[in-house]
Amino acid sequence: MADDVVSIEGASVLFNRRVHALDDVSLRLKQGDNVGVVGESGSGKTTLSRLVIGLTRPTSGRVSVLGQDLSSSRIPREFRKRAQFLMQDAVAALSPRKTVAALLTEPAKIFRMDRGEFDTRLDLLLERLKLTPALLDRYPHQLSGGQARRVGVARALLLEPELLIADEPTAGLDVSVQGEMLNLLQELRASLNLTFMMVSHNLHVVRRVTNRTVIMYLGQVVEDAPTRRLFSRPAHPYTAALFSANPMLSPDVTSPPILLAGEIPSNVNVPKGCRFASRCPVAQPVCSERPPQLGAIDQEHAVRCHFPFSLSAQ
Repeated sequence: MADDVVSIEGASVLFNRRVHALDDVSLRLKQGDNVGVVGESGSGKTTLSRLVIGLTRPTSGRVSVLGQDLSSSRIPREFRKRAQFLMQDAVAALSPRKTVAALLTEPAKIFRMDRGEFDTRLDLLLERLKLTPALLDRYPHQLSGGQARRVGVARALLLEPELLIADEPTAGLDVSVQGEMLNLLQELRASLNLTFMMVSHNLHVVRRVTNRTVIMYLGQVVEDAPTRRLFSRPAHPYTAALFSANPMLSPDVTSPPILLAGEIPSNVNVPKGCRFASRCPVAQPVCSERPPQLGAIDQEHAVRCHFPFSLSAQ
């Protein structure tokens, strides 16, 4: 749709013609959305973020971001200014040969920004991100994890993007620093009216800072709903099991965690039916025979399951 910042329709990504990294993924983000993408390792969440930012092309399907077709056409330079990506390894994302000052001024040179306007913007960001002038002469290896993350945020926001994708923005940070970083990102998101997509395996972080959550399993979106609603009553058995394995999400709940038996299927030889069927405690014969589609429960909640809410009361 015309007002979508991100519009993905039936996108699949196949690596080396055999690894199903993403399969039939559909996702829409509107201006100002604040979305968390959750899944275990190998679920496809990082590939999805790279798809949105244009670093990975779909094997099939359609991807449109900020009105730009990323499915096959060449991505113009202007798109890189409007959509920014915070990588998981904050230090590795910064060139080891350049000082912080050089790293921060590089975007201005690439996009030929007015130097006076850029310097004003930089001073404001340095103050908001609590980056002192003493840090400007340091190299990335001389920064703490939190400082490197803040430099990455500054580089991204100096261009005044409309879309910000963050891959595990609190990875490797102390708990106290994590809180500061999350507060900072949310403050900046709100003040700049950014569309924000955060990829994370940390359910506590996602519940705290997002208003919509997408759950992924083995390359597919299995549930998509408002965060508060999803955490209170998940529809997909995998989501319910994932939440039950984190007792601190609901410390007052005394019921035992939902145990999942069996092995995670291979994303090379994917099952013909539901990809969660071999581990699902409520699976029926139809689950192994026919793949479920991502269907709407209502206008805000979608789930890929033949028997939604089967575990919601357990």
